[in-house]
Amino acid sequence: MPEARAIVRRDYRNNLNNIQNGTCVSFGAITGEDSAINFIKSGQIELSNGDLVLVYSDGFTNFLCNNEFISQIINFNKNKFENYIEMKSQSDYEKYGKEKTLVLFKI
Repeated sequence: MPEARAIVRRDYRNNLNNIQNGTCVSFGAITGEDSAINFIKSGQIELSNGDLVLVYSDGFTNFLCNNEFISQIINFNKNKFENYIEMKSQSDYEKYGKEKTLVLFKI
């Protein structure tokens, strides 16, 4: 519904002024909008050959402490990874079924 999308974009996405009970209840979306910059966590570390850099949205948070997920990242195969993520999402939607974005860099 276009009306609902407009409301979410206006009231919730990248809106640091949306405070309820002392907590910001908006979410950051890396969509190119200037307002997203306040939601980005960043830092610097030195990388070496073979290092992996994982950039992810909060939909992957519950995966990060899962040894099978880490193995999937280390031994990355696009088809196997997509099948694994789909299987986990279907097995426990509340924990793994949220909208997800992941970017993986291998140095």
